[in-house]
Amino acid sequence: MVLISGINMDIKNKTVALVGSAKYLKNFKFGNEIDSHDIVVRINKGIDIINPAMQEIVGKKANVLYHHLLEDPAGSSGPKFGFINPEKWKKAGVENVFCLPNSSMSGLANGNQLSNLVNLQNVEKLNDLLSLQMVDYNFYNFLSSQIKCKPNTGIVAIFHMFSMKPKKMSLYGFSFLLDGWIEEYREGIENLKENYEKNLSISQIEENALNSKRHIQKNQWEFIKNLYLQNKELIFPDTHMKKILEMESFNKKEYFSL
Repeated sequence: MVLISGINMDIKNKTVALVGSAKYLKNFKFGNEIDSHDIVVRINKGIDIINPAMQEIVGKKANVLYHHLLEDPAGSSGPKFGFINPEKWKKAGVENVFCLPNSSMSGLANGNQLSNLVNLQNVEKLNDLLSLQMVDYNFYNFLSSQIKCKPNTGIVAIFHMFSMKPKKMSLYGFSFLLDGWIEEYREGIENLKENYEKNLSISQIEENALNSKRHIQKNQWEFIKNLYLQNKELIFPDTHMKKILEMESFNKKEYFSL
């Protein structure tokens, strides 16, 4: 199996919407606005929350998926990583899937190689059914060097799409984990063995993710904030995310005062 590295997609003169998984999405109905874009990008389990009940909130369109290709244990409900499901993704409208190169805990990749935790058999099926490309490791390493940590998939997606120079790039549902995940995105994660044995609640799991030393949320917030402030003619965050990116400092107290 050969994965194409870099970019094999033309989005110039097109409008793009990237949809995250922040909890605040439940307070809005961005669905029609999201679907009005030429291209809609989903992140990791983002396809899993597309259903009739959520359509008003997150829309139903999905053209591109950024996915780390990690999967939950077989037999689980897939609350953390989900599963590689090319048939479901294609049915949802996905045509292009971008995956990430294997990298260290600090975000250093040594080549365009998949993690050894990835199920290659499932990736083969995905590669047969959809256009599967890898974000080039040099690009990935540049981003990691800028944020000084391992980037979350959503941050890679934002910067990667930005580098393709779309006509307009809209961002929905990125809170840098200040408010955790929308319930449908991580439903049942407290029942995974790693969390159940520690008796962790969903709020504790969210707090641990927010304070991760691997994916440093403050660093990623600062990077996307600067990207937005320097490119306001191109980048349009949703009304709530705009307030997050304009905060003076990255902390929960200021966030919950918005």
